Amino acid sequence: METQLKKAKEALLNHQVIAFPTETVCGFGVYFDDEEAYHLLNKIKGRPEDKPYTMMLSDVCELYKYIELNDNILKIINAFMPGPITLLVKAKPGIPLWVTHGSDKVGVRVPDHPLLQQMLRYFQKPLLVPSANKSGMPPMRDMDQIKKIFKDEIAFYIDGNSNGDLPSTIVDAYADIKIIRQGIINSEQINKVLKEKRMKISIASDHGGLLYKTKLIEHLTQVGYDIVDCGTHDSNSCHYPLFATKAAQLVANHQCLYGILICTSGEGVCISANKIHGIRCGIGYNDDVSRLMRQHNDANMIAFGQAFMDYNDVERRVDIFLHTPFEGGRHQTRVDMIKELDK
Repeated sequence: METQLKKAKEALLNHQVIAFPTETVCGFGVYFDDEEAYHLLNKIKGRPEDKPYTMMLSDVCELYKYIELNDNILKIINAFMPGPITLLVKAKPGIPLWVTHGSDKVGVRVPDHPLLQQMLRYFQKPLLVPSANKSGMPPMRDMDQIKKIFKDEIAFYIDGNSNGDLPSTIVDAYADIKIIRQGIINSEQINKVLKEKRMKISIASDHGGLLYKTKLIEHLTQVGYDIVDCGTHDSNSCHYPLFATKAAQLVANHQCLYGILICTSGEGVCISANKIHGIRCGIGYNDDVSRLMRQHNDANMIAFGQAFMDYNDVERRVDIFLHTPFEGGRHQTRVDMIKELDK
């Protein structure tokens, strides 16, 4: 597989189109920021230039870079991504014009397919991905059949067939929630999720983290979270364990799903929180660690040091942490061992 991924990436870097299986139907792909490849993809598919493509990303935590979030979008992401669902949402500034076609709307998808996730991580940035077919024809699942039709128009074919009976569900979440195409995920499932309560987050700091706490509360409230502010509430010198453990207790008692802590270095609040039974807290000192503590450790709290981190980095790492699911599998065994130590 390493050899296939290397050749596929070389094709992408050379402004070419690749084909690959997904958990629904087979797809074509080009780098989302490659205008030359975008026009070639349109030519191969016989697709109108004004019809947009979906951006496919490797991880849920990558979404925050490209789209604006709100309460309903968060609920859908947390319930169904990664998985066979495509969201049409408001794009953040900087998305290429050939992706948005001059609007501020973009389609995004995070697949639930181990090979595809591995592939996208290897490519290191999102792809524009339509189904592997001529425009107006049914989607295709058999890679050998695709090779016969498209031949050397496609620079590289990644081995494998798609076994999905239905394409992904497409949901327009730009304003109101509208189902554009119902696939594997149906309207009843989506409506049920939308009726659920907003995710509740606890947050705390001492005087050394008050500024970042205030800014994070504003950011998270705008996005669509319910925030429980556990203090401190002024800049007077105070004792960080009092506030850190108050926020940690809310998470440990399942009154809040996650918690965020800030002090001067991040160390004091992190150590304090981890004294509470059921808490797994780490310091988000870079983007990868902020993702991995969720993926591998099922961390339920994250800590930051205001004196040693830029606020924009902290805000981004909070988004990564909150949007990254726990992988389970072999990691579940290790988390279970931590829980035994808790006893």
